[in-house]
Amino acid sequence: MKLKRDSLLFKTILYNDLSMLLTGLTIIGLVVIFVFKELEKNFSIKAVEKFQVIEDMLDIRNTEFINELINFANSEGFVKKDLFITSIRTSEENKEIYENMKKELISKNFSLYHESRLTVIGKDGSILDENGMHTEINNEFIKNLRIVRNKLSITIDSVMYDKLEEKFYYEIVVPIEENDEIYAVLVEIPLEKDYFRGNKYLMVADHDDVEDLGLYQSRAPLSLTAMELNRLKKEKAKLIKLNEKGYSVKSLTIKGIDYNIVSRPVLNSFGKEVGYLVLSLSEPALTKFKTGTMSLIILATIILILLNSFIINGTFKQLLMPLEDLSLAVDDIASGNLDRDVRLNGTSEIKLLSLATKKMVEKLKNNNFILEDQNEKLKTYIHRVEGVEKLLLGVRKEPSDSGIIDLILKGFTSGVGLNYDRAIFFEYSNEQGCLVGKKIRKNRNIIKEDKLSSFDLRYETMKEIVPLIKIKNDDNLFHKAISEKRIIFENRRGYKIYLGSELLMGFGLSNFMILPIFNGDQNVGCILIDNYISGRRIEVEDVELFNVILLNVGIHYENQQIELEKITNERDIAIGRMFKKIIYRRNKVIEKYTLMMMKLYNNDQINGEAFKEFRDEICNINREDSILFDYSDKKEYNFEKLKINKFLTEVVESYVRCNPNRDISLFLGEEANFLGDSIELTKAFREIINNALNAITGVTNGRINIISKVNDENIKIKILDNGSGISTKALGENLFEPFASGNEESSGLGLAIANKIISSHRGIIKIKSKLGEGAEIKIILNRYKEDMNV
Repeated sequence: MKLKRDSLLFKTILYNDLSMLLTGLTIIGLVVIFVFKELEKNFSIKAVEKFQVIEDMLDIRNTEFINELINFANSEGFVKKDLFITSIRTSEENKEIYENMKKELISKNFSLYHESRLTVIGKDGSILDENGMHTEINNEFIKNLRIVRNKLSITIDSVMYDKLEEKFYYEIVVPIEENDEIYAVLVEIPLEKDYFRGNKYLMVADHDDVEDLGLYQSRAPLSLTAMELNRLKKEKAKLIKLNEKGYSVKSLTIKGIDYNIVSRPVLNSFGKEVGYLVLSLSEPALTKFKTGTMSLIILATIILILLNSFIINGTFKQLLMPLEDLSLAVDDIASGNLDRDVRLNGTSEIKLLSLATKKMVEKLKNNNFILEDQNEKLKTYIHRVEGVEKLLLGVRKEPSDSGIIDLILKGFTSGVGLNYDRAIFFEYSNEQGCLVGKKIRKNRNIIKEDKLSSFDLRYETMKEIVPLIKIKNDDNLFHKAISEKRIIFENRRGYKIYLGSELLMGFGLSNFMILPIFNGDQNVGCILIDNYISGRRIEVEDVELFNVILLNVGIHYENQQIELEKITNERDIAIGRMFKKIIYRRNKVIEKYTLMMMKLYNNDQINGEAFKEFRDEICNINREDSILFDYSDKKEYNFEKLKINKFLTEVVESYVRCNPNRDISLFLGEEANFLGDSIELTKAFREIINNALNAITGVTNGRINIISKVNDENIKIKILDNGSGISTKALGENLFEPFASGNEESSGLGLAIANKIISSHRGIIKIKSKLGEGAEIKIILNRYKEDMNV
């Protein structure tokens, strides 16, 4: 497989080769620095050793020259005994003597002495040289010679630099032993290159590796160029001690060849440095060794790198090729191909990575499925939101409570709405103190045909069963939904859960939801919806959406209740204002008639029975006026905890005291507490009992029975009479409205006042009667509970 330049495998191999190259170069550098330094040190020591050999040879040669000069200078006839008697010779003769002496010296060794200088020194300070005879008594050199002469009887030798000639001279002072006037002979031999080469003593100086040997004023040989001299000055000198002598050594590479430049200072007769003996030694062996060693190291490094590259790269390729395949697979997966197969190849780490990638792909697939499912749910949810909006719009327009319930049931089971299979409404009955089945509606767009026919068959049966269902007030889901005022749902079969009714267990509920409906704090009922046929699960989003429905329905109920109370209050106020005016005028007339009747009765113009009948009629009128004022007056109720049996007993006893001939029986159940205004409730019950007493007037064995019964939620009170009863026509009217009555002689305000007071206690009053068979008034009041909010 061809490697891509941007692939991990290519970069790994490249970086590995680079690291090996850098490692090799580092090793080479360290080897060069360590080994070459040791080599240079060894070659420097060898250069110093060669320098010492040359010095030793020079000493031997110089010793031979000195001995030769001693013998020659002290030979007979070389130096005339009367040389410094200047009175006997002219200057030309002295020069001639000097020339003869010089010739004689040159004849001994031409190459050595032909450019040398000769000086004869007298004891009185006279000197004979090439310039003739002259005196230098104050010459420091001569003084120094005398001092040395007095101390030692040896020949003095030193080096002198002639600034005029820019030459170094080797000075040999030969003492004259047998001449009282002559002190010594000074021979100055020029130290040029010929001095150091071409003789048997300095054969070592003629070797090929000796590039330069000579005396210089600096430690650098004159054969170097300006650039090379500059490099030499920057080079740090190595001080090497050998045989208790110190030598300065500098190493320099010139034109690819290594050189060692060894130097040591030379002294004059005064012991001062006048120059340096410099040996410039080429080291071709060192250069060759360096080059060979470097080449060998580089070759070894290259071979090592190539070998490593071949072996390691093959290993990397084998190890990382699965990673390359995995990266291609990941790239393909990132492009959307989730069906790409991920192979579990390579080492444990790559296998682990491949396995993680495979799991990631599976998770991506699952997430993809989840996202698709969520998209479908979102579409469904949006569709439901639209259905809820339409439903709420219908609820706002619907005036009646039953119409609102029908709209909600229709919205829940509409195929273009919320699309549930069934919806059942259970109305809360204050009379029975429990939920009672009211209506059922099915979804006509159910798509599972295999269950559709049986569902339709059961639906007809359900319609008959629903009105018979009563949900008990015990620990069931309906009671929980009402008490907690929240929607409860279960995504399981209904027969596994206690719902408060055995009849409901046979409905085959599945994936169902209970929605409690309230009018303020009053329980209206519950709606049960389920997905028995479709099997669709209920989601939390559904609950949040349906909470909006319940909130709007509750607000709608409250608005209706507020509007109804407002209309009722306005009507009662209008009635009160109107009748106040009427009663005021009527009372004026009654007052006049009463005064007139009193006069007639006092004048015996009418009998007592007629006056009594008139008086009773006036009392009835006043009572009706009081009732009317009481009905139209807006009261503030003083609620307190009352006991039902005690309250009913007191009402009946107070009534019997005023009407001892009336047959009123009291049948009391268990004692229970309730909240109420005892004064106003007493008015309500007296009005109802008055109506019952009027109904049994003239009836044989007329009687009134008051029965109380208590359950967990409320208190039921029945007031029954066997009086004249109420016609069907009169029952068709609302007898609890003002001035509605089944008796033409009645004002029609008694039941209206009773209904108003009991409604203010959040109770219910109902009437049931047949003409000639008496009547039954049923009153339902809520029991007192410790957590009740008054």
